Order: sequence, then structure tokens, then C-alpha cells
Amino acid sequence: MRKITRGLALVLVGMTLSGCGKNIVLNEKQTGEVAEYSTGLTLKYARNYTDVLIYSTEVPEATAEPGADENQSTPNPNEATSTDNPGTEGETTGAQILDDIYKVKGIQFSVKGVDTMQTFKESANAGSALYAKKGNKLAIVSVKMHNTLKKEKRVYLLEKGVNYNLRLKDGSTYDAELSIMNSDLNFYNGKVAAGKSKIGNLFFQIPKKASLKGAQLLVTGDNGELTVDLP
Repeated sequence: MRKITRGLALVLVGMTLSGCGKNIVLNEKQTGEVAEYSTGLTLKYARNYTDVLIYSTEVPEATAEPGADENQSTPNPNEATSTDNPGTEGETTGAQILDDIYKVKGIQFSVKGVDTMQTFKESANAGSALYAKKGNKLAIVSVKMHNTLKKEKRVYLLEKGVNYNLRLKDGSTYDAELSIMNSDLNFYNGKVAAGKSKIGNLFFQIPKKASLKGAQLLVTGDNGELTVDLP
């Protein structure tokens, strides 16, 4: 995440200074990344941004993959229970705890599992959604954040400089998507009540026919690296 942030920051600075030197020409991918990153940060940390940004209320219903359970629920970013991540039961092993990567006092991090869908909404009535690109599906890795303290704790992960990659069994790897979802672990900034848990999500665009059997989450940060085997 830090590499992405620094790269985009340099592009933005270059654009700002372009009036004093040569013009900087961005390709389509760079333009999209700058726009999404800038919009995400502006909206996420602006006061009352929902009052100034109007989402369309006509959001297409989530489209399940062929053969998928039509009653499949959307991961809940606000509460964590033993069934808060569809298709995953129980906790991960101790070796997969992410505490040493994030180092947030009083918060225990653990990967809950991975799910796939075509459309992600944070609630049934949400006005915004994240969609799989043509020929792809969304692979969503859920991370539980549990507050072990006797008081409320704020969790702010943008400053942690963590990068996430999804590696499939065939060796192909995919970077985590940047989004403006409140549960996006890249930008997560929220409070966890004493003794309670919340869920953060990582979003990956992978080929629609790709299998998640044997997939791994690669986590890299200033405090080390970790490979998590996904169930």
C-alpha cells in the first residue's frame, strides 16, 4: 500500500508542478488510479461527505455466479460473529494472526476467509457498490479486528503502509483493489467498541473461472511479511 501511495503521490505532485516545466502525460491506467485514489481519500476523510456526494439509488442487484447459492449473503463490515464471513467457519490458526504486521495496541487481527461474488454492497440498502469487471469476479478476503481492551479503540490502517496480494495455486498474483468502501482494509478508519469485533475487507479482481483452492494472501508491511493460507 505504501508503494502505491507513494507512487500516486509522486504523480499528483508531478501534475501540480507541470506548469513550471514539461507536461506530464498519464496513460489510461495511471489516470484511473490517480482519480480513484484522490476521490477515495477526499470522500473518506471529508466531513459529511455523504451530504455532498449523491449516489444513484438504482443499484443493480448482486449477481451470483453460475451454480452459486442464491441465498448467499454479503459480508457484514460492521459486526463479526462466528458466521460473519460466508463460506468460512471458525478462526484461522495462530500462525496467521496479523498483529505483528499492524501493531495496533489492543486489537487482534485474523483472516476469516475468502468469498467470491459479482457485486459487493456493504448493506442491502447501500447506494454504492463495487462490481466485478467484465470476465472477472470479486474475491473478497475478510479480516476480523477484535478489541481486547475495556474501552473503545480507533483503528486507522492507512498509515501502516501495508501491501496485499492474492496468490492463486497456479502462481498468478493479483493486487488488492482500492475502493471507497468503508470496510476497505487499505483505508480502514473506524472505532471498535470494547470487547467487540469488526470486519475489514480486501477486494481482488480475478478471472471468473479462477479457483481459490490453495490460494494465499500475501501481506507485506514495514513490520514484516506474512503469507496466509486461505480456506
